Order: sequence, then structure tokens, then C-alpha cells
Amino acid sequence: MSNQVPVAVAWQGLPSYAARLLRRVVEERDLSILGTSGPQTQAEILRILGREVIWLAGCGKVSWQSLGLPVPQWFFVSGWWNPQFNLLAREAREAGARIIVMADTSRKHNLRQAVASIIFRMRWEALFDYAFVPGAAAADLMGFYGVPEHRIRTGLYGADPQVFSAGPPLSARERDFLFVGQFIARKGLRELMESVADLRRAGARFTVAALGAGQLEGALRTAAITVLPFGDASHVAQEMRKSRFLVLPSLEDHWGVVVHEAACSGCGLILSDGVGAARDLLTVDNGFLCRRGDSKSLSHAMTAALQMPAGQLARCESASLHIASCFGPDPFAAAVGDILSRGGSGAPAQASMARHVRCAP
Repeated sequence: MSNQVPVAVAWQGLPSYAARLLRRVVEERDLSILGTSGPQTQAEILRILGREVIWLAGCGKVSWQSLGLPVPQWFFVSGWWNPQFNLLAREAREAGARIIVMADTSRKHNLRQAVASIIFRMRWEALFDYAFVPGAAAADLMGFYGVPEHRIRTGLYGADPQVFSAGPPLSARERDFLFVGQFIARKGLRELMESVADLRRAGARFTVAALGAGQLEGALRTAAITVLPFGDASHVAQEMRKSRFLVLPSLEDHWGVVVHEAACSGCGLILSDGVGAARDLLTVDNGFLCRRGDSKSLSHAMTAALQMPAGQLARCESASLHIASCFGPDPFAAAVGDILSRGGSGAPAQASMARHVRCAP
């Protein structure tokens, strides 16, 4: 590793899935990892990653020298909102480094992003050489912001298939539907509750659970949706292997690693068109797309899922597992290696495999 160029990564709110992705990279090359605290404890991140992280508080002046690190020749930085990350990026840039922005925001075709594109071109475009994004929706936004297609790489996010793996065949699983995430309105839970009520009034028999925490927990219980306490990745994986379909009717979700976790678990997918990962992980074979904010559209999708015969469920599971292999630690490490070795030339490292899926009526 001594002959490798210095590479550094700065990750805002460093989560456990990112630690698993980075662990795959550090198996092959030396890597300085900086982060700010995220949902998991620093001790948990250290356990997963297997090496020290330099933790920043997110404020105050900082330099590579003050961190005791050499100025990297390649610097991967999450977003452009952390002042300390920006200081380090500009210092590295002045020393001739290549700067890669890691961004997950999806293209939304609204006024806010139109204004943001102007700001990006004026203030940030000169700082970043490449963009590293989760999938097609974020790649579209970076392209809209002016980043050339050959300088955009997908594969930024993904679950660990060693944790999230296939369970029993879908036809043998005990639960029909599972939601995983924050119990907040942005996740489309009000629409989910309305759809569940509609299906029950129509006489449909099914099981549905929500795994997570948040302000809508009481409303979910009132709607007779089983509430499961949130836990670590192994706990979430266990519940996914019990479930046939992940339901994520979010009004807005930039990508959603939970979708990849479900695909790795062999689950079918019911996603809204507000979920960025739908373009990468949802196909005509492994699930249904519904319109965000539309409980009737969600009800149609859930009804179609309940009516799947065993043979179609088997094809659904196979399709999810196949497309899930396009994301995760190995594709992440390959994308990083591609950026470092080719310098952004050529085609994007990974293209979406998902075929167009029409929204349920």
C-alpha cells in the first residue's frame, strides 16, 4: 500500500452502511477516513470498519496538518454543506488534488433546484472534478447542475449482502408487507394507513408491520398496523426475511438504502415515484410503483401484490436478488477504483438495470 497515492474520504453523519462500504475499500488500499457522528455510535462504526476514524465536530477551522494527515491527491467529500469538509477540500484542491463530491439528492424538476443549479455553477463547480452518486435519479441532478456524464459515477450507496441475505421463498414468508423507516409523514405513512384501511374494508386479508420510530407511532397502532421496535442491521434483516414486500410510499426519498436492503433479502418492492432508488432497483418483475401521496394508487399496488401466485412470487424474489447485486460493498469499491484509475474517463461505472415501471392506477 505504500506506493499508493494518498486518498481520503469525509462522510457527513457516517452511518453503519457506509462503514461497511468503506471497509471493502480499505481491504485493498490505504484510506484516511473522516466523519461526523451519525445514527450509530462511534464505537459501533469502529467495530464495523475495523480502523480508526477522525471525527470532526462540524465547526471550527481545520487543516490537513492539524489532523496529522498528508494532503490527499484524491478527496471524496459528502456534499458541500459542511464548512470543515469544504476547508479541507479547498486546501487539497490548491495542492492539486482531485475532489469528488458524494451526493444523493434526486432530480425533482422544481424551482428550488433550478436556483440551486445556478449557485452550484457559480460557487461549487470549480471545486469538484467528479460526482459519486447512488443511482440514476441523483446522476440526473448532477448532470442538470453541469457535471459532464463521463465524470459521474453511480454505486455510492448499498447494503451489505452478508447481513441482508435471502430468506425463505416469498410464498412461505409469514408477513405480507413491511415498512421500514422513520414514522413521519414524509415517508408516506398517512397514505399507507389509508390504503390499509381501504383494503380491509374491501375484505382483503393480509399482515402488515412497520419497523422504526417516530411521531406517527400512535397513529400506526390505532390503524392496527403492527409496530416493531427499531434495532441494528441484523434485526432489520431478520424482519425483512420474514416479509414478502417492502412498502415504501415516501413523498420524497433521495435513494433509500432500505430499498436495497429489502432487495438483498429477496423481498418484492412497492415504492412510490418519490423514491429515488425506484429507478435503479424496481423492475416490472420485482414489484410495483405507485404515485406519491395517492393512497388509491398504493392500494392498487398492494392488491396486485396480494394476488401474486407462487410462481410469480418466485420470479419476483429472483429479480430482486439479481438487481441487488449491482449495489453494495463490491460495486462501491469497484466504482472508487474506477474513479482513481481512470480519472473519470469513459462511461459511468454502473448503469441502472431497472426497466420502466408504470404507476399503479
